[in-house]
Amino acid sequence: MSIILIGFMGAGKSTIAKLFSKNYIDLDEYISKKFEMEVSEYINKKGISSFRKIEEESLKSLVGKHEIISTGGGIIESLQNQKFLLNENNVVYLKADFNCLLQRLEKDKINRRPIFENLVRKELEELYYKRSIIYEILADEIIDTTDKKVEEVLAILKEFYLA
Repeated sequence: MSIILIGFMGAGKSTIAKLFSKNYIDLDEYISKKFEMEVSEYINKKGISSFRKIEEESLKSLVGKHEIISTGGGIIESLQNQKFLLNENNVVYLKADFNCLLQRLEKDKINRRPIFENLVRKELEELYYKRSIIYEILADEIIDTTDKKVEEVLAILKEFYLA
């Protein structure tokens, strides 16, 4: 069994996965290591459709091998990934309101997110609302991270899956 974390960039997926279990995997990091380049570089060289295919194959190969998997915010852009996630039983949507996510993204100087850097606020907000609908449909559990500390989100997740 793997818990699969989905949600918009800045929701806390990678942070929560790392704290939840030593047997975690960050899907974007996995792909970056596998191809020895950042996700953004891979997309620039090979295109987004090639990346989504690699993302899909990687997700399918990792489910069941890791206790928790942190996905990239765009994992749900692929219909194949949507179908796969819909059939999984432990998909958790880490949800936060747009303004909260925007603040988190602006403060984060470590993680480079090309979509955040390349879109104006209105486009980013439209993407957020479009994806939010899909995240909610695919999720077995939804945890609102808006006003919660990391420890609180972690406690809720543990309550769902370790109780």
